[in-house]
Formats: sequence, structure tokens, C-alpha cells
Amino acid sequence: MANSDMCQSLRDFIESSEFPCVGAKSALARDALSVFTAGDIDLPMDDVDIHRALRDFSQSLDPDSPIVRSFVVIFDGPGNLDEE
Repeated sequence: MANSDMCQSLRDFIESSEFPCVGAKSALARDALSVFTAGDIDLPMDDVDIHRALRDFSQSLDPDSPIVRSFVVIFDGPGNLDEE
């Protein structure tokens, strides 16, 4: 799946009525959702890039802003993981 497709799938999921997180919904609605796409979650090849992106995100936060901001990493695989 292309990066833009993964990002759109995430946006669609957050906007769905089944997704309960109002913070993520607020961040998305205010264009305050930072998304980083990476390869397989079980491989370390993107770890440094993820760390840098998260560091940059955290350094850009304004602690006095009332806007909720979120950082999301979307992994490309593997597709057979579950939460158990």
C-alpha cells in the first residue's frame, strides 16, 4: 500500500464512529496530526528515523497552545499481527 493510501486509511479510521479517541479526532480536524510511515514493525531499519521524527515533533510542540497534537507511526507490515 502506498504511503498516501496508508495515511488516508488512518484518517478514515479516525473519522469513523467506531474510533473512540476524541483527542485524535480533534487533532485530525485541526490538521494537527503528524504521520510518519515506516517499514515492518519487527525490523529495526526505521528506528533511527522514527526517533528523529518523534524528537522533531516533540521539539515543535507549543506547551501553551490549546491545540491537541498527535504523532502517529504507520508501519507497512507485517500484516498478520494482532494485539494479543
